[in-house]
Amino acid sequence: MAEEFSLPDEQLSGFIALRDLGVEGVKALTAAIRNAGVLLRSEELEKAVQRVAPKATEQIVDVLLYLAFSTWHHRLEEGLDVFETATDRLRSLPEEARWSDDQFERWIQEASALRELFNLENLLVLGKAFALEYQHDQVLGRAVVLTDIRPIFDTAGSKIVAGIVSHTLRIEYVTPNGRESISFMADQADLRSLVEECQRAIQKAKATERFLTEQGKLRVSVSGE
Repeated sequence: MAEEFSLPDEQLSGFIALRDLGVEGVKALTAAIRNAGVLLRSEELEKAVQRVAPKATEQIVDVLLYLAFSTWHHRLEEGLDVFETATDRLRSLPEEARWSDDQFERWIQEASALRELFNLENLLVLGKAFALEYQHDQVLGRAVVLTDIRPIFDTAGSKIVAGIVSHTLRIEYVTPNGRESISFMADQADLRSLVEECQRAIQKAKATERFLTEQGKLRVSVSGE
């Protein structure tokens, strides 16, 4: 059974911005996003929104990205009506944040236009792209190599007679429980092998992108670029 979909408080300003666009503004926004074609990156969505709502771009992009990322599977599996879900959430706001009757009436008047916006195919594709890219149990935060010099003392321990240079590879990663790290001893051969593997992976990504773009005529996004 799928987990229940809900809207966090930090996304509510985006709904206010959408409400204040009015029916024609929402229709213009929908047209701008639809005309942007396949969306694989947030920057592409931002450019489309900027054309219609330059003063509220950040809030609208944030809420559309949230909806795209968090609702695509609910929409496919359960036929989720995002507009109805958002409306229920807005009606349950605490008194100090609750919309007036007039504000709700404006929101309801935009129902048809907002449903069309929320159900845009390229927003659904963007949500699936985000999920495929980032929904993993562990996501790499950063990798660092710490280089140490370890002295070798004489028998009496009173004089350094030699030294050993060693490396520690530290991997920091993010899990559902927070940020964690793990460390490995690595020698020069290990580091050379790691560099070669990384360079090979970059080449494979470039080759795959080139093939899918030229032969498959597809939009392709390489994570991190």
